[in-house]
Amino acid sequence: MCAVWTSKYEFLCVFAVGLSTAHFLLLFTFLKSVLCRMRLVLELDKLIWKLIENTKKKARVENDILPSWSGSGLSD
Repeated sequence: MCAVWTSKYEFLCVFAVGLSTAHFLLLFTFLKSVLCRMRLVLELDKLIWKLIENTKKKARVENDILPSWSGSGLSD
């Protein structure tokens, strides 16, 4: 009877440890995927800001190159 009693608790202990390990692995995998997605979003955000900055620079350069027609004295 004592051997059966001990084996039941050992089984429950092993089962509990196994279950907690499985939960830890699932949680770790979930957090890893969330962090990976956050990193991708941050990288995408950086790329968008670079595109905006490059577009602003290009617009400034084009505005400097194009002549200003206001006040050019073309009106008679």
